[in-house]
Amino acid sequence: MPENIKLMPVLTLVIIMDCVFLGIYTWINLNVLTDPALCDQEKPEKSDSSKKKKPKLSMVDSFKMIFTSKYLGMICLLVLSYGISINLVEGVWKSKIKKLYPSVEEYTSFMGVFQA
Repeated sequence: MPENIKLMPVLTLVIIMDCVFLGIYTWINLNVLTDPALCDQEKPEKSDSSKKKKPKLSMVDSFKMIFTSKYLGMICLLVLSYGISINLVEGVWKSKIKKLYPSVEEYTSFMGVFQA
């Protein structure tokens, strides 16, 4: 019996529930959101003077803004540093765990206990 066969009931349940949620979503969009008694279809009109136009920046202008702004630069540095450190640490850690628990069942069991 293959090792992956134990995940089939869970995957089947997920697929069935996805279909149920998709059906409910479609029913709500067709029956509830189009019924005037249940949903107000009129949108409040905004005058042109109340709308603020956001400047559209090109890719080059966006990078200029990131590198010239102190705060945006620090946020960018923080995100990049986090991504690099997570990739380095998690990659090594998962490779060691994979060697310790070589089968899919053992690895999944360990990760379930570890994350709980």
